[in-house]
Amino acid sequence: MLILLIMSVFRAYNGWKSPRTFTPGDKKLVLFTLIFSHVQLLIGFVLYMVSPIVQSALADMGSAMKDKMLASGLGTYCSYDFIDSDYNSWKCHGKTCYQRW
Repeated sequence: MLILLIMSVFRAYNGWKSPRTFTPGDKKLVLFTLIFSHVQLLIGFVLYMVSPIVQSALADMGSAMKDKMLASGLGTYCSYDFIDSDYNSWKCHGKTCYQRW
């Protein structure tokens, strides 16, 4: 995937800087890059949904939101406070906590 992405960006940049036209080979390269990136995104969604953390949270959402580790794993517990002058500070349900990861 990374090789396709680098090749696509390199060919697009070279085409932009030179008076070269967009060839059918360029179109195929961009199409394969698009297809593989979307397939990788879908595989990532599936792997996220079948992970043990998400499965246990979806089984009982009420208790998952009360558990700090499950809620943090779901991305709902801590949010970064951009107004605070301390850049390592996080706001966790009104309390200040510090970045653990």
